[in-house]
Amino acid sequence: MSIEKFTSKFQEAIGQAQSMALGRMNPTIEPEHVLMAMIDQEGSTVRPLLKQAGVNLPQLRSSLNESIERLPRLGRATGIFDLRTV
Repeated sequence: MSIEKFTSKFQEAIGQAQSMALGRMNPTIEPEHVLMAMIDQEGSTVRPLLKQAGVNLPQLRSSLNESIERLPRLGRATGIFDLRTV
């Protein structure tokens, strides 16, 4: 599916998720990156919907951060997986 078919807000979230993955040296964009980006996005409907559903947002963000920290990372200089995190 082409990214142009997504809403502009979701395209922005994907871009933010990609930046997050790159910044943390993760080799791929994972659902955790996307959900975190959608929660943090200004003007998104995700945060209000989650609040309305009774989700504890600080706890969710903490869980997402922990999950993202456990994802594989690329080595900085070599571009190979850092086996300590795999």
